[in-house]
Amino acid sequence: MAGNLLLTSPLEACSFIRPKELAAMQAAGMAAVRDLLFMLPRRYEDRRMFDRYDSLSSGAPVCLRGRVVDVGWKGWGGKGGKGRGRYVEAVLEDEQSLGNARFSCLWFSMPGIARMLCAGQEMIVYGRMKPYGKKLSMVHPDFELIREGEDNSIHLNRIVPVYSGRMGIPVRRLREIVWEALEQLSPEPEPEIYEFVPGVPCKTALRDLHFPGSAEARDKTRRRFALEECLAQQLNVAYRRRRAEAVPGMQTAGSSLLVRDLAASLPFELTEAQKRCVREIYRDMKAPRSMNRLLQGDVGSGKTLVALCAMLLAVEHGYSAVMMAPTQILAEQHYLKFRQMLDKLDVPVSLVTAERKEESHISFGGQGGIVVGTHALLYGKNVPERLGLVVIDEQHKFGVNQREKLIAREERPDVLVMTATPIPRTLTLTFYGDLDVSILDGMPGGRGKVVTAIRTAKDREKVVKFVRDQLEEGRQIYVVSPLIDGEESRKGKAVTKELDEWKALLPHVDVGLLHGRMPAEEKEAVMKDFRDNRTSVLVSTTVVEVGVDVPNATVMVIESAERFGLSQLHQLRGRVGRGAADSCCILISDNGNDAVRERLQFLCRTSDGFAVAKYDLETRGPGDFFGSAQHGLPTLRVADLVQDTRTLRVAQDEAKALLAKDPNLIDP
Repeated sequence: MAGNLLLTSPLEACSFIRPKELAAMQAAGMAAVRDLLFMLPRRYEDRRMFDRYDSLSSGAPVCLRGRVVDVGWKGWGGKGGKGRGRYVEAVLEDEQSLGNARFSCLWFSMPGIARMLCAGQEMIVYGRMKPYGKKLSMVHPDFELIREGEDNSIHLNRIVPVYSGRMGIPVRRLREIVWEALEQLSPEPEPEIYEFVPGVPCKTALRDLHFPGSAEARDKTRRRFALEECLAQQLNVAYRRRRAEAVPGMQTAGSSLLVRDLAASLPFELTEAQKRCVREIYRDMKAPRSMNRLLQGDVGSGKTLVALCAMLLAVEHGYSAVMMAPTQILAEQHYLKFRQMLDKLDVPVSLVTAERKEESHISFGGQGGIVVGTHALLYGKNVPERLGLVVIDEQHKFGVNQREKLIAREERPDVLVMTATPIPRTLTLTFYGDLDVSILDGMPGGRGKVVTAIRTAKDREKVVKFVRDQLEEGRQIYVVSPLIDGEESRKGKAVTKELDEWKALLPHVDVGLLHGRMPAEEKEAVMKDFRDNRTSVLVSTTVVEVGVDVPNATVMVIESAERFGLSQLHQLRGRVGRGAADSCCILISDNGNDAVRERLQFLCRTSDGFAVAKYDLETRGPGDFFGSAQHGLPTLRVADLVQDTRTLRVAQDEAKALLAKDPNLIDP
């Protein structure tokens, strides 16, 4: 049945969607038919031929069809499933297997399952077979009941899409809604982005995306839409880059005497990687166009020193430079370090945060100067005159619009953005594709080795003994927890409870507390005490994740380590090993999930931040890679930034070619 729905039609136009379903979809951010039809299946099940119980490959997920022969409560504890050891067991008979093999499906803490199932029902179950007791069972499998006489429905005898049930709408019902939307879609709906693959109608491609006739058809249409998305995204990036390059810039560097004076005053020599990056920045700042450069490197590779060199180039040429940091703690640390390093160079340094504003050097007159601050730099008159360079530390913690607000002015300053999170090439192309890239791939010498180890709650006495031994040697300790307050829960242990525990364990040691809700002055005082070694143990949340530099700290204890992404754990680990002494990062986790243990073990095996970032991206996805659904991260419905690296590069080349032919993208 052909219909008149368009991709832009509001969901309210779909009469087959029930009011409660519509409300659930809208609450999930869906507004148009486009949003529904680009809701990709979580996976597909080939229900033309099911797996057989007697031919299972060990550990692999399988899709089985069986008839329920028995269902009920099992285990020990109270009646009706109230006891902790009680669970629902359904015994299914796989009629396709030799001898009508039987297997069990188990559900814990889900009493509603017992009311849904009864003997004689046919079911499709999907999951992994694992030993439970003396037999193989599926624990908490995905399942779907087969209704009588529906062998020719959209739910059987075909490759079937399985969607996420996060909206509260049953997967079976979502499948019916998508099918009906495709049935009523106009034969020639407007193209989603750009018909990059001519001759393949959009409606046909969308049907193959959800209800493919074969795995080949499914993969082909996914590649088609992925290419369209990547092309649109790369056109946006290339267009932004072209516009930025066309903006007249200022020559913000001339001589480099201040950089040489700084290098001569240091008790160490810059690494070759640092020198190379400074040269790349110097070349950009001497050119009469705006610099847009990304400086990325691993934890402890010396990015801040490179940024300081860049700011000195601007100051020497009569301009001011601004560095914006994501937290007050980090801004204050940069400010104190810069004042110390520039003490003999007569370069004014000022600090601007929401809590604190040192007015004395905001106006530097004819002389250039440096301002370090937080988001407060985005508001009021907190930015100095003759702004020549803007440095943004940990750019991914700011929104793209925030960056533009700081640099959008009549004379556009040079821009250097930094990240201590090594970014795989695919994300660099998408998130930072409009920037030139400098990579710090070397590490300063003279630093101790950092060992990473996994421990459980049972090992706590050994961990405490190790901490005491380090304290007796005069070292300092970080203890990091995922929560600020509240009772201990499945989400992890709260930092306030950790504080009480460590004070009890170390009664003769000064233990400090640091978290994001504390007043700025209190946070500054806590960090100063830790830097000056008046506090030996710092119990903290992830506010110490980036940039905090205390060379005497040699142990990092991370509670509920499974709650963090690998890149975030790597950042936390980077707070130790900043001095000459060997250090240790201890990951506390009682989570027995195989995938969780493998992630943590991977971190123990490598200290290479780029390898960690690649693994984290592959296992968690780009949103979680940055710690949240990142501001400015491109929204891709079909393309996968892990799988589609080659597609992205093809789209990048095509975007450049299109812009070369049509710089303003006017031609149809």
